Amino acid sequence: MSGSLRSLRELNRLRVLGIVRERGQTSRADIARQTGLARSTVSNLVGELQRDGLIVERDTTVSGQGGRPAVLLTLNPAAGAVIGVHFDHGGVRVALGDLDHTIRAEAHRELDVDHEAEEGLEAAAALVDEVIAAAGADRDRVLGVGAAIAGPVSGILICSQTRRNAGNDSAPFFVGAFSKIPRKAVETRLATKAATSAAATTATPTPGPIAIT
Repeated sequence: MSGSLRSLRELNRLRVLGIVRERGQTSRADIARQTGLARSTVSNLVGELQRDGLIVERDTTVSGQGGRPAVLLTLNPAAGAVIGVHFDHGGVRVALGDLDHTIRAEAHRELDVDHEAEEGLEAAAALVDEVIAAAGADRDRVLGVGAAIAGPVSGILICSQTRRNAGNDSAPFFVGAFSKIPRKAVETRLATKAATSAAATTATPTPGPIAIT
């Protein structure tokens, strides 16, 4: 398969995955209508995503027009977890959720309104460890971490597509990088990690950016 065809196929995989994520549950026929792809193409892509453990079939639903009931597709909650970190003026809140949008663990720590950035990072690192433990999640299955800061922020945005390649994950690195490292150092290490991941020749993208804003 040529590079352009491989890129197109990967793009279509992400489109299918995105529709399943947005709709919560949907059928192959609905995906075909939403994307304009042939049903045979959708079936092949769904089959790949099922083999990769990203999509699972749920109970069928009866069609209003009769005929065979449609098989519903959803994201596989066991495929991984995502973490959200909210740096607020007076504290830090961290939540861990499944891919089906279920919050499995949440933790919050209040901080002095005039706290230093390093203190906020340290609190976030501790809370990330706390929610991972509380949810009984495998750190290696964390697919992405999003960090948000309320109000004006001086700095740059670091954003990297999470990639899985021979166990080389950006997300666990990001989680570890929180601990006792100033923001600039985190940015530098994330940029280095992103460049290393991008150079991998067999990496397969998975949904979800990692960002510091």
